Amino acid sequence: MLGTASAPGLLPPEIAQGPDGRLRVPSAALSVFELAVSEAGIPADGLFAQVPHYVSGVYPNAAIELLKNLGRFLGMDLPLGDLPTRALETRSLLDAATEADERTKAYIERLEAMADEARLPAGDELIADIERFLREREPGRGGEGSNGGNRLN
Repeated sequence: MLGTASAPGLLPPEIAQGPDGRLRVPSAALSVFELAVSEAGIPADGLFAQVPHYVSGVYPNAAIELLKNLGRFLGMDLPLGDLPTRALETRSLLDAATEADERTKAYIERLEAMADEARLPAGDELIADIERFLREREPGRGGEGSNGGNRLN
């Protein structure tokens, strides 16, 4: 979880403050709205769930984390509905796709280990890793194609 706040102290201590600095395009409309509100003197917070870059599509775990953190922030339990079941289904699909390809499996294990150690790769390092991973998967370069024959729908 990452959070943004229009002033120091608005976020609970367990939520990491997101990036500060200049708003760059492309940017979320929510960020533009938060900036305008804070410039008007109205306190504003934002919560963002980080979704692994290798996930394309719906990621219920992000919604669960957002709701849990928002609930803690508001001091109430927010209903999760069928999100926990959908999160397990999504995880099963991701695990099956990962198991089918050794390079993908090794890549994701490396990223997860780095995240567990709180040693996230630097931006340039992550971009280089992603580019190398995609290059290796291109047809004609020893890869199996852009998705290795596995597709999550």
